[in-house]
Amino acid sequence: MYPDILKTAQITPIQKTGSYEKCSNYRPITLLPPINKVFEKLLYVRLYSYLEHNKLLTDCQYGFRRVLSTELAINDLQNFLMQNIDKGLVTCSIFLDLAKAFDTVNHDILHKLDIQYGIKGLPLSLLKSYLENRSHYAVINDSRSEMAKFTCGVSQSSTLGPLLLLLYVNDLPLVSNLKTILFVDDAVISLSANSMHELTTKINQELESVDNWLKYNKLSLNYSKTKYMLFTKQNECKNTNFNVQINNHLLSRTACVKYLGVIIDDKLIWKPHITLDKKQVSRASGIICKLRHYIPFRSLKTVYYSIVYSHLRYAITSWCSSSFSALSTLNIIHNKLLRIMTFSKFNSNVCELYKDTQILTIDRIFKLEINKLMYKIKFRLVPKQFTELFTKIEDIHSYHTRQRSSIAYAIPRTILKKKKNQKSFTYTGIGIWSFIDPTLRSISNYHLFVTKLKHKHHEEQSYHH
Repeated sequence: MYPDILKTAQITPIQKTGSYEKCSNYRPITLLPPINKVFEKLLYVRLYSYLEHNKLLTDCQYGFRRVLSTELAINDLQNFLMQNIDKGLVTCSIFLDLAKAFDTVNHDILHKLDIQYGIKGLPLSLLKSYLENRSHYAVINDSRSEMAKFTCGVSQSSTLGPLLLLLYVNDLPLVSNLKTILFVDDAVISLSANSMHELTTKINQELESVDNWLKYNKLSLNYSKTKYMLFTKQNECKNTNFNVQINNHLLSRTACVKYLGVIIDDKLIWKPHITLDKKQVSRASGIICKLRHYIPFRSLKTVYYSIVYSHLRYAITSWCSSSFSALSTLNIIHNKLLRIMTFSKFNSNVCELYKDTQILTIDRIFKLEINKLMYKIKFRLVPKQFTELFTKIEDIHSYHTRQRSSIAYAIPRTILKKKKNQKSFTYTGIGIWSFIDPTLRSISNYHLFVTKLKHKHHEEQSYHH
């Protein structure tokens, strides 16, 4: 049994956006007793180990799982879209916005744990006790509400709650033939077809299955925030009566959408996202320009890594496939920031500055992140949809060749023939990975590999400059 005293939550509403008078515009921040986290962590470790050992979690789920991340989810979506564009197919991607998924999880999840995931007996009784008889009260300023019970939902701020939500939505990819990518409750479902007419028919049929799944699991969509995008290399999707509906609600089309922190556009040229990054770097330049007079360069460099580097490296394996002109403007702003940090003149040699400060160029950041991704693929630390994209040279022929010893992976002929795919990590990754020292590629510890790789990039950058 799980002690009731550990299940009492304090809720503080924090306004997200819109009017202060609407309750729906507030996010409930839940605080649980600190000792509760100790018990939840113990449960989490055992439950997660059981799920991973038996491979019960879908490969489509990237949230709250070791090694997996939002960036891998973005890579998966980008690669799927690029492949279908090169095949001449039309693709529709729907970005589902589940309304308050954490708060509406039905406690009938216990049936799923028993029937679908084999959790029975005392473990099931303990999880049942964990979910039952939960109470909460709200605090606003110095006022406190009366205690209230709730019979559905899991706490987003708890340790075990997100894992239970993963199990709750785990069967979504199985209910339709749609390509599904999940990051906890953020879902993207996609379908490709040879023509717009075929796509309209197929996707609306598949959405009926998704709608039935949502109703069965008592989840609802925020229809105003659920958008769809069309991806094609042809112009046939500009003037068309393409309609997507779910539960008799027509969804609206958008040219770009913010997904997991990046802005994806329907042409996959990433200019809107690069514009966002440029604004972030420019804003950071103003902050650093003021700080440089008061703190040493070592501290200034820490600020740089916190508010600039973290934005530049995020999902760079996806958005760095943009055009040269779009990336060059970002490089100019980044060079300007480096001159500001070092009190250098506007026309000073930026190559020497990169060498002296040991800060990586955007191109070097891209190569570093690509190599980290390729390492995860090599050691199968990513879902199978990534490892299946690459074929090892030794799997093609066993005899020794210069290519076999240096490249490690073969470039698929389908990629060589298609220009769009040559900008994806499946193409650039093979080339960049081949320049890594084989002894470095064979390191079995990921963190040691990253440390040595960073050191190698700094050395190479200093040498070339």
